[in-house]
Amino acid sequence: MNLLLWLRRFRHRCGYGIHSPWVYTLVSDVILQRMPYYAYDSLPDVEGWRRKDLQLLLRLANHFQPDEVEVKGYGKLSADWLKAGRREFALSYTEGMPPLITLKRSGGAVCLIMHDCRSAQWREARAEQDCVSLDLHYLGLIYRGLPLPPQHHKICYT
Repeated sequence: MNLLLWLRRFRHRCGYGIHSPWVYTLVSDVILQRMPYYAYDSLPDVEGWRRKDLQLLLRLANHFQPDEVEVKGYGKLSADWLKAGRREFALSYTEGMPPLITLKRSGGAVCLIMHDCRSAQWREARAEQDCVSLDLHYLGLIYRGLPLPPQHHKICYT
């Protein structure tokens, strides 16, 4: 990550400037978690993913507790990381572009995980109403179906 980009995101490095308690907890306890989880060492690396991002997939699945997961455009190995976070959920794979991971929970809450925050798909998904989006530079997270006002946060996740 270049220095200018890091400086622009530095003020949000530990959740500073986030006023929503739910988003602050997500950033501080899930995204920026430094403690190793039980399954990190036993899971394989996946081509095209940084190990740090794969560990975040595990933590997101553990935190969000999805009932249904759709993996589009990624290999089956990335789903192994999600299964380590929550063992019992309905899993479906589809081929195609752009790559996308969708975590769905009963009650209508949805978490979208995108690999590129600079794509047109990211801007399109963010533009919809009633979403909370987090730009992690390498990954983008969009939450829908939560009783929160629309928000967008840029997080220093290097």
